[in-house]
Amino acid sequence: MNKRNSVQLVLALVLLVSLGSGVFVEAQVASPPAGSTFEQRLAQRKSEQKISLEEKDATRLSKRCSNAKTTINGLQQKLSETVSNRRKTYETIDAKLWVGIGQHKLAGQDTFALEKQQAIYRQQIDKFNVLSAEYLQTIDDIVVLNCQTDVIGFKALLETSRSYLTQIRAHNEVMRVHVVNNIKPELSNLGQKL
Repeated sequence: MNKRNSVQLVLALVLLVSLGSGVFVEAQVASPPAGSTFEQRLAQRKSEQKISLEEKDATRLSKRCSNAKTTINGLQQKLSETVSNRRKTYETIDAKLWVGIGQHKLAGQDTFALEKQQAIYRQQIDKFNVLSAEYLQTIDDIVVLNCQTDVIGFKALLETSRSYLTQIRAHNEVMRVHVVNNIKPELSNLGQKL
């Protein structure tokens, strides 16, 4: 198991253990306003998630949250590195696409279709950057929050981080499929014409 998978597995286990039992419906999360404070983000997450806990669940969660926060705090740096590496990889692919487009233009080829696919890919990178920044901000908010005094806020932030992680994974797959199904065939087509 590589480092990235082990980090994701540990984070998933922490979130599952700290959440307790029950069925959870994933709420839609919106981007917090630019320059928002911790309190504003926390209030937004609470209103989005609409968490309600029975007293026994709240008590159990308040007892478990400190251990979960400690684990998440330890993973925080690794998550930042993983996201940073992913961003660098996506930017490298984008830069190589631009170089390829330039080389094919110098060879007198029509690169309009490839440029169109590259523009879509660039939008996908931008979306990944937004999602991952919001995910990391939510993880930071979890670490900052005093979970024993605000169990509802803690659970709302956990659910939000889970939602962001799900969105990031789905978006990464969309990006992979776009590269394999759209960009690679265009590059092959242009390469065959040389």
